[in-house]
Amino acid sequence: MSSTLKNMVKYMEERIAYDQGYDENSKELKEDKTPKFIMYSNNGLSLYFLQVFLREAFDVTLKYPDFSSNQFIELHRKDGIPFKDLTEDDYHVEYYFNGELILKINFIDFKNKISELEWSSTKINNFCKHK
Repeated sequence: MSSTLKNMVKYMEERIAYDQGYDENSKELKEDKTPKFIMYSNNGLSLYFLQVFLREAFDVTLKYPDFSSNQFIELHRKDGIPFKDLTEDDYHVEYYFNGELILKINFIDFKNKISELEWSSTKINNFCKHK
């Protein structure tokens, strides 16, 4: 696995930390430097490899990406909870392929599984070296 999903989890953690520090009553809001949208663009085969990883990690169904396919991984927050009371457990991740919801999972479970299966850059480089 590349570091793409690891980076996505980092961005999600930053968004959660920002939300938790948000003061709904403040007249001055702290600057939001966390991205709300990040786009990666690649060819169909790379999209397929993301699905292969998600199948191994979360048992999602593989769908071969046709021309102009898209995948979205979104972080969602429960409604109606004051920002100061939010925890990571109040978030979930949704994975869409061509508009179809394929996976909906608690953020903590998503983060833990990615962490459990991720390879460090060193391990990836050592694995991919020519022998």
